[in-house]
Amino acid sequence: STLTIETRQLIASGGKLIVTDVAGRMLLSKSLDSNSAKHQIDISSFSSGIYFVQLDGGKGISRGRFVKE
Repeated sequence: STLTIETRQLIASGGKLIVTDVAGRMLLSKSLDSNSAKHQIDISSFSSGIYFVQLDGGKGISRGRFVKE
């Protein structure tokens, strides 16, 4: 399974994506490609449940969540 995250603008160099579970454990930390507004992460190893995504693009932090069924 793959999750695609699309941003409204390009991420600044050094941008980072972090995925945590509901207990706050970090499951994934990934540097982002600054030349793309779409970012894909492999979630095939994640169990079913709710997860939180944090995007640090250099100009602020955006947060969201997703559910893997």
